[in-house]
Amino acid sequence: MALNTRNNVLVIGGSTGIGLATAILSLSQLPGANVIVSSSSKDKLEKAVETLKAGPTAKDKLIDYIVGDISNFATQKDDVEAILKTATEKFPGGKIDHIVWTAAGPSSATLGGNPTSQDALTASTARVYGPLTLCHLAKTYMNDTRRSSITISSGVLVYKPRPGIGQVLGAASMDVAARALAVDLAPIRANSVILGPVQTTLLDGLTKGKQEVADHLANATLVKAIAGADEAAEAYLYSMRCAFVTGSGIGCEGGMLIT
Repeated sequence: MALNTRNNVLVIGGSTGIGLATAILSLSQLPGANVIVSSSSKDKLEKAVETLKAGPTAKDKLIDYIVGDISNFATQKDDVEAILKTATEKFPGGKIDHIVWTAAGPSSATLGGNPTSQDALTASTARVYGPLTLCHLAKTYMNDTRRSSITISSGVLVYKPRPGIGQVLGAASMDVAARALAVDLAPIRANSVILGPVQTTLLDGLTKGKQEVADHLANATLVKAIAGADEAAEAYLYSMRCAFVTGSGIGCEGGMLIT
């Protein structure tokens, strides 16, 4: 369990999907939670904050957003630091307790069968280099205690790649990165969530009008289902709440890794 009496939670990639679901869950399950969500879309963030403020546990809590685009490799360090600096200016007490990174660029599944080096960089800038940049900066802006955490996103394709995306996945094993970052950031904890198929707008784009694709993804799991974003959010909450888990890859993939 989280031992903090106040939990300042920053969700980068928090305007929709798993990030928003994690923000919602944080407000209801973490003591004294304050939540800031960040993404590149102001319109989506405004809708997300409206949703968060409508929740039954939102009263007397800071709920806000920061517009920030972390998809430009050349300016990413400055862009990420600007988000962290703004968050500490907004949060009660200043410092951040938990950072959840669900931001991602184009899916490797949308790049076709012969991705170029530029494709690999584009797919990796937000989802891979972003968390690494974040962790380089985190100590300055976070409470330096084991009750603080960073949780990043990985996926089953790292372990069970499909043909044609090896070049894109080469740098994408974020659960391996989480173990190294846990050592570098200690006592702040770092974990990854290994995701299987989760019903988000990204997956909607891949399965729209293609029921056979959705069925294939569901049947690839032991539970014969695609997770909801709220189910996936539980794994991120566990990473935040349990102050004795670090350097771990937390599976949320319906048993795909053992099928």
